[in-house]
Amino acid sequence: MVVSIADPEQGVRASTLLGVLAGARNAGAEVVQIGDVRVVASTSITTAPDGGRSWTACRSARPTR
Repeated sequence: MVVSIADPEQGVRASTLLGVLAGARNAGAEVVQIGDVRVVASTSITTAPDGGRSWTACRSARPTR
């Protein structure tokens, strides 16, 4: 499954992304990746003061699909 979220105006909050990730995991997703960042249990997704998002996780060597 590939989910694409286009957000040129940075209106999607971190809490919304966390809800999408929770839904994917509840549906059986084993691997989740945002760009080149592999999302793991300790990943932190936050909304910056300027409305952008940032995440901290382990970097994967190559994209997983």
